[in-house]
Amino acid sequence: MKNTLKTSVYLLLVFLLTSCIGDKKTVIGMETGTDDFTNKDFKGNVYSFTELPDDLCQYLNTNDILKAYENDGVNEVKIDPTKRFMGKNCDFTLLYNDPSKYSRGMISVVQDQGEDESLWEEKWEGRKKIYKSASYVFGLGKAAIWIEKQRKLEIKMDGYTIYFTTPATYDKSFDYKTTAVNSIKNAQFFK
Repeated sequence: MKNTLKTSVYLLLVFLLTSCIGDKKTVIGMETGTDDFTNKDFKGNVYSFTELPDDLCQYLNTNDILKAYENDGVNEVKIDPTKRFMGKNCDFTLLYNDPSKYSRGMISVVQDQGEDESLWEEKWEGRKKIYKSASYVFGLGKAAIWIEKQRKLEIKMDGYTIYFTTPATYDKSFDYKTTAVNSIKNAQFFK
């Protein structure tokens, strides 16, 4: 009985600390029903999910990524197509002038399976609201969310979602959001 009480108190403390310190927040009691985050100018996908290859590295412009990070001491963007996870993605590494430094980024595409396409707006509105550091990015796909704490850009397309994780940098004033948006725009997923 004592162990159950201790475990319950411990779990309650962990939950409270995680919700206070972490990036997530509750969506209970928040109003939903706005669509002002949707891209009214979305003209459709350039590629359907089935047309996209498993290796998405061909869509990344490594010169643009290198240019964005050059002031931080990055001298190479290395793409190794053999280092892939399952699914459609590309893992890339920033190599610095200092050989002990490196940073990783990733682009992946996940099919929206079993999802009613007519309900996507409600899901995306809720997704944005659960992250304290989340903000909408306008003009990409059907809708886009930037999650600052994760350095991740999520873009809703017809039938799939694009995820772009920006590599971390040693420069504290680095603009991750602009780098992610420019990298995705240059990847030519949009009409």
